[in-house]
Amino acid sequence: NRRLASCYIAIGRMYYRISNYNLASSYFSEALNINKNLKDDAGIADTYHNMGMVADGVGKSTSALDNYFQSLSLDIKLHDKLSSASNYNNIGEVMKAMDIYPKSIEYYQRALKIWEATKNIQGISTIYQNIGEVYMLQKNYEQAIAYFNKSLKLTLAQDDKDGLSGLYNDFGLYYANKKQFDTSLNYMAKAVQIATDYKLDADRTTAYNGYATVYNLKKDYTNAYKYAVIAKKEADRLGNTGLRSTAVLQLSSALGGLQRFEEAY
Repeated sequence: NRRLASCYIAIGRMYYRISNYNLASSYFSEALNINKNLKDDAGIADTYHNMGMVADGVGKSTSALDNYFQSLSLDIKLHDKLSSASNYNNIGEVMKAMDIYPKSIEYYQRALKIWEATKNIQGISTIYQNIGEVYMLQKNYEQAIAYFNKSLKLTLAQDDKDGLSGLYNDFGLYYANKKQFDTSLNYMAKAVQIATDYKLDADRTTAYNGYATVYNLKKDYTNAYKYAVIAKKEADRLGNTGLRSTAVLQLSSALGGLQRFEEAY
């Protein structure tokens, strides 16, 4: 039964990786039932963590937090610092999406403390990027770019393609907010290319949303509309409500700019 639960988790992660959240959720639920019957706290914690990622992927923030906190409580009970760090980071991510910025940074810092102590370079790089994103959302662009550069140095050293796609998207948004649109679009092109080459569907959709955002800021509403439509189509295919919400927002802005007001609202 323990082996079967592990298989279900592995299959669920595979489906999560390709953004098939419904099937991922189904396999994680099967694993959770088995692990609960076995009273396997480590297995239960791992399964809750994975279920949190699925809930986050489809934009169910409250459910995601509930799963992450259940996982975290077991990790702390088991003195599993590495898994605790992962949960701290993911809790920070959800809180960032909910605009709870101070608490978001607080949880990122908890994860960073563990990853620095264990010399987890990829984890440290991820935290730097995430903190940079919070600062950018707060329009503190100089702090944002400082953290993005720290993350980029580590990401390139690790040859982390998944992390690199998302980071290039962040650089693109930074330069767009600084009105350096040519540089911004170059970074978006890099983000899309990496995500396409490595079949990172969610990252590619994020970059399409990034393109739409840049073109809206540039007031090139025709291209903004084009990329927002692509992003929305991809988000719908993935069942990712968070990415879909961003696409709809950019689509509305583009349609407003094109003076197609009835469609925009």
